[in-house]
Amino acid sequence: MSVLLKASLIFLMAIGSIVYAEEGALLIESVVDDSSVGWRTLSADEGVPIGSHVRLNIATGERFVKEVDDQLETLERVLRSLPEPDPRLPSMFDVGKLGPEEYKRQMMEVWKARQVEIKMAMDSMDNHITQMQNYVYKLVNGSLGQVDDESLMGTLQIVDSMVQDIDHALNFANMGGLIACVQLLGHSNPLVRSLAAETIGSAVKNHAELQSKAFKIGVFQSLMVSFDSLMPCTQTETECAKLLYAIGGILRGHGESMTQAMSEKLPNYLARIVGQSDPSKKSFRPVLVKALALIDDAYSMVDQEPTCEVPQELCPLLQKSASEYMVDFEIDLDLAIKFKRSLIAAKCDTSALEHVDIE
Repeated sequence: MSVLLKASLIFLMAIGSIVYAEEGALLIESVVDDSSVGWRTLSADEGVPIGSHVRLNIATGERFVKEVDDQLETLERVLRSLPEPDPRLPSMFDVGKLGPEEYKRQMMEVWKARQVEIKMAMDSMDNHITQMQNYVYKLVNGSLGQVDDESLMGTLQIVDSMVQDIDHALNFANMGGLIACVQLLGHSNPLVRSLAAETIGSAVKNHAELQSKAFKIGVFQSLMVSFDSLMPCTQTETECAKLLYAIGGILRGHGESMTQAMSEKLPNYLARIVGQSDPSKKSFRPVLVKALALIDDAYSMVDQEPTCEVPQELCPLLQKSASEYMVDFEIDLDLAIKFKRSLIAAKCDTSALEHVDIE
């Protein structure tokens, strides 16, 4: 061995690296092996077996060799390099206690268990995609009148639950689910229409990509057409509330879409809803609550947009409605907060609600 190579070897050993022997060459192995299992002393005249790890005791000059189990080494590298190592893995401190055979057996058990779990996860993923395809197909058929109302509503409820997960929501949108729900907004059954609107809102809310998609392919515009046909929502409260949920899902947190929507008819619709509110009509309250939330979101977001002016009638209507609900505020603080936040966002006088703390 040359002086330079020997010096390099001693340095590498000193910093805890492993030297790898392959066909007579000494190579650096990146994995540090601190265990004592599997190492044996080499005699002075014994060569280093090909494919083995080598240790050198710098003080005594003793050489140690460990013949590598390629399968075990692969398992160790893969399993111990996971971002979150499997808790079932035997620790490095247990290697000496277990012995080579038992250690390898336990590593193999963990490996096999993980393969089963990965396969189950992949099968589950495939099943969810297939399920979503079937559900979207059913919604399309439902819009053509080929599915009974009860079955159609059941499917919408399942899909609404599934799209709370963003991966399912993306699959749903990419498979044409949003368009299928738009078609159902014209269904003869108001319960189907309401569930279709709710599913749209659940799928797109808080996800900029889907919000943009829904605006660009006309989903928002279709919701507005349906909303216009139901105004002033005094006889169609449930459906109006679901439509506002869907509209808010598309616009909330998405500045570009919100700005465009608020420069068109939406502000006048929201003002009309506030003007129709009636404390004695409990069924109208969900509509009012969603309208107030949308007013707050809208004017908080588009405050700097000159095209998004507050309708002249909005502040008087908000103030009048707030005064009518004043008694209710004692038992419904959330409603009081929504009124005050809406008044602030629309830059209206909030003196009547000075006692309401929105922090």
